[in-house]
Amino acid sequence: QQQVTEQKQQQVTEQKQQQVTEQKQQQVTEQKQQQVGKQEQQQEQEQMFGSQLMTPEERIEHRDKMRSLKTQEEREAFRLEHHNKMLERAKENGATLPETPSPRGKRICPKGGMGPGGGGRR
Repeated sequence: QQQVTEQKQQQVTEQKQQQVTEQKQQQVTEQKQQQVGKQEQQQEQEQMFGSQLMTPEERIEHRDKMRSLKTQEEREAFRLEHHNKMLERAKENGATLPETPSPRGKRICPKGGMGPGGGGRR
């Protein structure tokens, strides 16, 4: 009977250990997801002209609007309109932004380097 009791205690201990392990794994997973979310948000802000002058809601609206536009011409017109709006907002707030929008797809990598796929070994 003592052996049965010890086995039950061991099972309970193992179950508790497994629960702790699962909780730790869940925490690690959640932390990774938060990090990825923060990185994506930072990248989106870096790509959006004047994002530092926008509220989170405005950034979401801007992103959604850009995604809803069907043609490159519509997107470019919206981008130019947004650029002008951000220049005006910067002026009102005493901030400075570049006067001309950077060409689409010609972003300068903040860390330098060759960009995606560049500099591969031969």
